[in-house]
Amino acid sequence: EDQGEPFVMHAGDCVLQPPTIRHRVLEASDGLEVVEVSCPAEHETLADHDLTLPTGKFQPEKEFEGQRFVRHVASQTQWGASRWIGFESKDLGIEAGTGGIGKAILLRRTGPEAIDAEVERHGYDFRFVFL
Repeated sequence: EDQGEPFVMHAGDCVLQPPTIRHRVLEASDGLEVVEVSCPAEHETLADHDLTLPTGKFQPEKEFEGQRFVRHVASQTQWGASRWIGFESKDLGIEAGTGGIGKAILLRRTGPEAIDAEVERHGYDFRFVFL
């Protein structure tokens, strides 16, 4: 809803669909894998037959219950330094889109160095690791 023209997601891409945003899946390719993280885990999914999607508008700063839609396109971003030894990282923009409620980063191994086994500390209520 109000996020521009349809787009195709590729490996490494990520979107944040904030609460109450109306959206539509137009198609999916073979082998598509979606990891959905919802908090709270129970939420309503409703149909709005009166709204045509996409709307043709592009309003990237539009808020939905205090959050914004985020689209991270992996091919358009660079890997950067990570605070973990032996890794580089990409910030997916989730922290900015949620106003600090959540954060998501990608990590990629850069070499044979020993992995830092220090326990990671964070101030979030929820942590999800997908390998």
